[in-house]
Amino acid sequence: MKSIYAAVVLAVVLVHLTEAEDVQCPSCPPGYNLQCVKSVACESDADCAAGSVCVDGSCLLGQCESDADCPSGYECTDNLQCVESTGCKTSKDCASGFVCVEGSCVKGSCADDTDCPPGYECKGLECVPAGCKTSLDCAPGFVCVGGSCVAGECVSDSDCAPGYTCSDDRQCIESEGCTSSTDCASGFVCVDGSCVEGSCVDNTDCPPGYECKGLECVPAGCKTSLDCPGGFVCVGGSCVAGECVSDSDCAPGYKCSDDRQCIKSEGECGNNADCLHGYICNPRRLECEPGNCGNDADCPEKYVCNTNKERCFPNPCKWNRDCPPLYVCQSANQCRPGKYKPV
Repeated sequence: MKSIYAAVVLAVVLVHLTEAEDVQCPSCPPGYNLQCVKSVACESDADCAAGSVCVDGSCLLGQCESDADCPSGYECTDNLQCVESTGCKTSKDCASGFVCVEGSCVKGSCADDTDCPPGYECKGLECVPAGCKTSLDCAPGFVCVGGSCVAGECVSDSDCAPGYTCSDDRQCIESEGCTSSTDCASGFVCVDGSCVEGSCVDNTDCPPGYECKGLECVPAGCKTSLDCPGGFVCVGGSCVAGECVSDSDCAPGYKCSDDRQCIKSEGECGNNADCLHGYICNPRRLECEPGNCGNDADCPEKYVCNTNKERCFPNPCKWNRDCPPLYVCQSANQCRPGKYKPV
């Protein structure tokens, strides 16, 4: 009889607790949880009976432990019951797929731009590609058209790989051919109806002084240096880099060096200031010659720095006197150790 009475009392207590706003009893006997129900240890809700949840390692009567356990628009109360939500402060207070707008959880993915990934902005509670200046401002899979990011992989043919063109729906598709080089991407020309790598098809594609050979613009054949572009001179019927072929191509007081550069001529320097970079005035011959150096960068082209003497020497050499002390100029026009010592 006593056991039946105790069960009835316990049932009344449990019903009262589930309806009460405060789940914590003022004082419970040892071995009972905060709802004054005999404690049942648990690790997850699966360890608890139906109508109970696992909270801090103990099964308690209720439906939820946090708002995430409740349906959208509901929140978990202190007595572990899911009730209709009365509002929100931030989107974190809302269920997944909902955001907080003016204190209410509404369906959406964003409330402002800060909720969206880079390259997107919040419009109509959804993250959409943001405004742009170039396609680099857009997310992958989008291109910039009229200041807006739209789905696609190209805006023009130049955005596609060689042999492909940009379709009306902004996709790179295999090209059916070409009629002129303007149909090809940059760095390609039209040859026999196909885009191939190159800079020219004929001489008309090249700047003055150049001709088309092997689909590339190269300095043209010449009769005089006037036939060559700037920075080139005519040597043996071909345009080669340089500013002179002979002394007559240089200004008065200058002569043409072996590397086709105009340098101060003999007898025309009084001090180092009269010579070009990398040259000094020989006080005995009054001639500009490769001068003092700390490294090869201080020397003219085709000269190297002998750091022991801090002087520039030709490389390759022409005469033994071109080489440092105890070096000689060998047949390969290289300075190598030898017994000759220049005066």
